[in-house]
Order: sequence, then C-alpha cells, then structure tokens
Amino acid sequence: SLPALDTMTPLNAGKSHEISLDEITHREDQFALVFNATLNLPKEGDYVFYANSDDGSFLFINGEKLIDNDGSHGLTEVSGKIKLPAGAHQIEVWYFDDFGGQDLTVSIQGPGIPKQILTEKYLK
Repeated sequence: SLPALDTMTPLNAGKSHEISLDEITHREDQFALVFNATLNLPKEGDYVFYANSDDGSFLFINGEKLIDNDGSHGLTEVSGKIKLPAGAHQIEVWYFDDFGGQDLTVSIQGPGIPKQILTEKYLK
C-alpha cells in the first residue's frame, strides 16, 4: 500500500513535462514519488481523470482524493469524475512501485478535451 508520502522527506526533486514515469530517474523496484502541479482548465465542466498504474496510485484535486488505485498490482486504470470551474486547481499524484513492472500515466478528458495524457499543456 501507499505509505504516508506527505510525511516523508524526499531524496530527490525535479520537474517533468507530464505525470508519468517517462522522465523520472528511478530504481528498478520499491520506490515512491509525488507529483505536484497547478492544473489550468480552459472551461467549466465535468472532467474525468485516469490513473493507470503498476503498482499503487492516488490522485488528488484541490486536496480531495478523487482516485484511489492503491495496492500492489499489475497495470490497472481507475478513473474519477469531478465538476470543476475554469481556472487553476491543485493536482497531486502519489505513486509507489513494489516489485516487477512499474508504470504510471495520468490522463484527462473533459469539455472539448478528448482523453489524453496530462501534460504541460494543462500543468504549471
């Protein structure tokens, strides 16, 4: 299960263009990370967020847990829907890897936005 990452001191910090493991240097097994960003939405409406992870992940919007994809498991996608006004919102993603494969992608879908990986187009 995901540990209380908000109470731990990170060993490293950096920046990424998207919420995924693609740009993150990490060891092969047993690591955890947190992504923090400001999400900028162009329109008010219903948004669906997707966390596709191997192993566990949480996704928070404005401090509220929207997605709970916790546990040691193979690649599993979980989604959550939320109505949000246009403008800036805080997004935080927690992730941990146990053993075996590791993968994380976070996607967004909303008014005028087909499902796509959440990138710097919407993140600051």
